[in-house]
Amino acid sequence: MKIFLKIVAFIILIAATTICGWKSGREMKKSNQFGDEYLGQSKQAILAEFGEPEISVQKSASKYNDDFEFFYDGVNCHPEAQVTYLKYEQFWNDVEFWLLNTNSQEIVVLVK
Repeated sequence: MKIFLKIVAFIILIAATTICGWKSGREMKKSNQFGDEYLGQSKQAILAEFGEPEISVQKSASKYNDDFEFFYDGVNCHPEAQVTYLKYEQFWNDVEFWLLNTNSQEIVVLVK
């Protein structure tokens, strides 16, 4: 009986922690507070903090999809500039980094 209660308490603790993380992640995404601290950082800094991304795609800026288009229109970058898209799928919040290759270094220019 004691083992059963310990297992139930452990499951409740994990569920509560997961729900709190999920809620805070959603709130940060809603208020657009997340991501500003990553702007201007290098690709190496992102990889060091988050590890290898689930999705990593590199294309020229002019060939990118509509998600990047609104940002690309506001930036004076060469149409053939290389843009790298990194996506990390987390339980409560997917994180997307858009990196622009400037002077042979990829820096974060947009976080979603």
